Parts: sequence; structure tokens; C-alpha cells
Amino acid sequence: MFPALDYSLLSTYLGLGPLNWLVVIVGAQLTRQQLNLLYKRKYDLKDGQGPLVSIVIPAKNEGEPIRRCLESALAQSYPSFEIVTVNDRSTDNTGAIIDELAAKNPDRLRAVHLTENPPAGWTGKCNALHHAVPQARGEWILFIDSDVTLEPNALRQTMAYCMQRDHQMVSLILHVTDRTLIDSLITPVAASAMFGLFAIPMSNRDSQPDNAFANGQFILIRRDAYDKVGGHEAVKSAFSEDVALARLVKKAGYRPRTTLGDRSAHVRMYSTFSTGMRGWSRNFFGMGAEKPWKLWAGLFFVIANFFAIYPALGWAIHRQSHPIAGHEYLATVWWSLVGLHALLMLAGLATIYGGSRSPRWLALLSPVSGGLLTIIFIRALILCSTRRVVWRGDAYQTHESGAAAPAQR
Repeated sequence: MFPALDYSLLSTYLGLGPLNWLVVIVGAQLTRQQLNLLYKRKYDLKDGQGPLVSIVIPAKNEGEPIRRCLESALAQSYPSFEIVTVNDRSTDNTGAIIDELAAKNPDRLRAVHLTENPPAGWTGKCNALHHAVPQARGEWILFIDSDVTLEPNALRQTMAYCMQRDHQMVSLILHVTDRTLIDSLITPVAASAMFGLFAIPMSNRDSQPDNAFANGQFILIRRDAYDKVGGHEAVKSAFSEDVALARLVKKAGYRPRTTLGDRSAHVRMYSTFSTGMRGWSRNFFGMGAEKPWKLWAGLFFVIANFFAIYPALGWAIHRQSHPIAGHEYLATVWWSLVGLHALLMLAGLATIYGGSRSPRWLALLSPVSGGLLTIIFIRALILCSTRRVVWRGDAYQTHESGAAAPAQR
């Protein structure tokens, strides 16, 4: 009986621990290959010309960082662009900074100021973009968040890629900068978990119309495609409006793409640890609200990956001190699997951290990163239960589909 119990536990542990990390390592490598579309070769404009692009930027209480965002947009090497910035009910100096830069660059930059709360059924960001787009004159629109900093060649290279590959919508996954130690610890593993859980690399397959993804920090889309699917009005209640927009574009027969863009732009996602934890929980909730079982699966996967090693270690110690006659080798097998789990976990995390330009030694802090990721999944599941989200000062009561509407203030 006892050897049979050990064999059963060994098989279960092998699948939940070491083999899971092997899947993570292989998956991380394949993900980078599948999403590395923009940099496979050098893309540039033919004859140095391109259609007019409108860079649309929503901003709410950004303060000085909005200056850095706008200055990087103004410095683009692309030959024909304009900028429309919408100040969404800011109570700090965001509006003043936008007006200052607009006065210095009247031919490039226009400001839109909103003072009213979003109407019923609209999220704040969708409402802001909906008001900004009518001011945009470009054949293409580039939506970027106000905490994004563009490299000078970002728009030029991405437009060249779209035009040469005949893609009507391209979204970039950006490099995250200005991170604290705790942010560096959680951001790469949370992003990797999201990529795997929602099969984001597979979203680039035209044969899968129901699988689409976009990162709202950087979305370049052809204006006629945007208008055809209804623009942000069509996704006005979606909490993950970027993903919802990508799904509409793909179902309309267009060929959207998501690609790594870490050499083209960088972003500071969250300014504090608590904001980051809330933000990642909101992101997982927004992606998984329609299928909460994916969040439960993700939670189980994280617990198994990061923490199955500890009961296995305890059992190895127990079997070492309580061997079974004729099966003394079982202790060695347990110790070997625990060691393999530890090595693969370190290798997997080092791969993830290295790919995001974080220090690889952060892999040594796996109990902390695993614990934080577990909390994020639990908070996302709580949001699925309460369906009430507070973000950037606005409260939303979401429906079962994940659609959000302003909650009663």
C-alpha cells in the first residue's frame, strides 16, 4: 500500500511541478518567437512617404509625465502626423501642460478638454477617446496611453510594417520601465501568466477569428477599419476595450496583429505597488470575466507551479527518515524530483525575467512572486463575484459579460 501511495504522489507531483515548469520554459521561448514580428527585418517607408496618422492620447491626472509622452510623440520621425490629446476631467496640472505644448506646436497638437462624467454605459477611457477621434483627420489612428514614451522611429517603423504586411491594426507590447523592485518582481510573471492563460500568441492566426488581443497602450489602426466596427462606441462598456476592439476588427475580416514593441516604446504602468496589484487584478478580471474558469485554472496552475515543491520537500524528508523496507530508493527519487523542480523553476523564472530586461536573480525570490501572483488571481476572482471595480477615481458595476457601466456615485 505504502509504495503504491508514493508512486501515485510522485506521478502527481511530477505533472504539477517539474513538468509544468518545463512547459513554461518552452512556452516562453515560443511566445517570443511568435510575437516577434516587428523586428524580424527592417521595415521602412517606401520613398519616405506615408499617409497622415493621428496620434490620439487620453490623459487623466497624469501631471508632469504627460509632458514626456507628448514630447516623445512630437519627436516622431514619421513624415506626416498630428496629435489629438484629450484631457479627461483632470484635477491637477495635466490640462495646463497639454495647453502649454499645444500653444508651442499649433500645427501638430490639438487639445480636447472634458469636464463631464461619462454618460451611462460608458467607461471613462472609451468616452474620452470617443470625443477625441472626431478631431482626428488621419487615414490611420495611433492610440497610446499617456504614460507611454515613444522612440523617435516608433510610428515610422510600425506604419511601414502595416503597409508592407497589409495589416489593418497592429498593437505593440511595450517595455515596462521605472519599476520598483516589487514591480520588477511581479510584472514579468503576471504578463507571462496572461500570455499563457489567454493564448495571446495564437491571436495572430487569421484562422482563429474568436481569438484576438490588443494592448491599449499602443494600437495603430486604419481609420476605415475603426469606423466600420463602430469605433469605441461599439466597446463603450467593455472593461478591456482594447481586446474587445481587436475582436471586432478580426471578426470583420481584417488581419490585426500583436507584436513585441519593446524597442519602439516604453511605459510606466503603475506608480505604486498597491496600484500595480489592483491594476493586474483588473486586467485579469477584464480578460477573464466571460470565462471565470480560466482564472480558477490560472490560480491552480500558479499554486502548483510555485508551491507544490514545499509539501514535496516535506514528504522527501519524511521518506528519508521513514523508509519503506525494500523501497529505500523512494527517498532518493523524491529528493531528485524536488531538486529538478527547483532547477526548472529557477530556469523558467530566469527566462521570464531576462526576456523583460529584469534582473535574472529575481528568480531566487520565487516564493514572493508566486505569492503576489496568487493574490492577483484571488482578487480577480473576487471581482468576478462582486463585479464592482474602482479605477482612476471612477467606480464601475460590471455585468456577467465583463461590460462595465458607471456605478452610482
